[in-house]
Amino acid sequence: MDVRKIKYKLIQKLKETDYYIRDVDGEEYLFSCPYCNDSKKFYIKINPEDNYRIVCHCFKCDAPDKGLFNEETLGLFGINDKELLEGILYINNNSDKVDTKNFNTAYEKGKSHRISFSYDIPDIKLSEKTEYIENRIGKKLTKEDFINMKAVTSIEDFLDINNIEERFYSDKLMYILERDFVGFLSMGNSHILLRNTKNNSNIRWIKYPITKESKDNKIFYVMSSSVDVFTKERIIINISEGIFDILSIYYNIDSDHSNSLYFVVTGHYYDQLLLYLLDLGFVGSNIIINIYADNDEQYNKDAKQKTTLSYFKKKLDLYKHLYKEINIIYNLMGKDFGVPRDMISMKKYKL
Repeated sequence: MDVRKIKYKLIQKLKETDYYIRDVDGEEYLFSCPYCNDSKKFYIKINPEDNYRIVCHCFKCDAPDKGLFNEETLGLFGINDKELLEGILYINNNSDKVDTKNFNTAYEKGKSHRISFSYDIPDIKLSEKTEYIENRIGKKLTKEDFINMKAVTSIEDFLDINNIEERFYSDKLMYILERDFVGFLSMGNSHILLRNTKNNSNIRWIKYPITKESKDNKIFYVMSSSVDVFTKERIIINISEGIFDILSIYYNIDSDHSNSLYFVVTGHYYDQLLLYLLDLGFVGSNIIINIYADNDEQYNKDAKQKTTLSYFKKKLDLYKHLYKEINIIYNLMGKDFGVPRDMISMKKYKL
C-alpha cells in the first residue's frame, strides 16, 4: 500500500472541507474541531515522507481518543471515501511504540541526518571511569544503571566487538580516549559522546563518529526507555543541555520514571529536538516538557548565547500551544544540574 499517496490524498481532501484553517508548517495542519465545534485548535500531523501514524488533537475537548485520526474523525469531516479510510486504518495499524533504546528511524541517506545504526555495547567495566560518573551525580550505581544510560567504558572494546576497523584519530589520541575517557552512545547510535574523567587537559568532551556514514547525524542523547506515544496518560519529557545534567535529573530529581523520557540536546538545539519529537507524534495536552537549562545568566555571564528565560520564550514560542506546558528550570546553586542532589536548588518558570 502506498502510504505517501494515501497521506497526500487525505491532506487534499481535508483542505477542501469547511473546517480547514491553515497549513502550519507543511506537516501540521490547523482546523476547527469537528468533535466539539467550539475550538479552532484542532491539529492534524501528516507527513507523506515518513511512515508514522496520522495523529490529531483538539486542545479544548481532547478528542479523539488515543490521538489517532480514525474512521470517526474522517466521517466528522464529511469525507466519504472507502479506499482512503482503508489506507488510513492500514497506516495507523502498522506502527509500534516508540522505543528509545533505538530511538531513531532509518531515513533515506541524503534526505535526513537521522540514520539509525545497530551496535552491540561491550560489557560494562566497573572502574575509575564508572566511579567518575557516580561522583559527578553523587549516587552509587549498579551495572544495570550503566547499561540503562548506554555507557561505553572502553571505546576499543566497542569498536572491536562491532568489527569496526577504521579509527578517526591517531593511535596516540585513541590510546588517551581508551585510558581516560568514558563514553555514552548517542541517540540513533551514530556517535560515542566521550568525557574526560581525569580533567588533565582542556579537552573535556569529544563527539566520536562511529563510522563515516554516521558522522553527519544530528547528535542527541536519550536514556533507554519506552513510551507509548498514543497514551492519554501524562507523559513527561525531560530535556537538558548535557549528559550529566540528565543523569542527575534521572537519579536525583525525578523519582517517578514511568511515562517519562530523558533527552540531551548536546548544545542549544532545543527547538530541533522538539521538531523531532513532533515527527514522532509527541503532541497533546497530556505532555509536559521540562527543560533543565544552564543558569548562564548567573554563572556563565561570558556565554555567547545565554539560556535565559527570554531566550526560551523567543525560541520556543511556536511550540507552547502543542503541549500542556513547557517549563524552564534552573539550578540556583550552580551553572547546571550535573552535580549531587545537595548542590541543587530548583526554580521553575512556565512559558
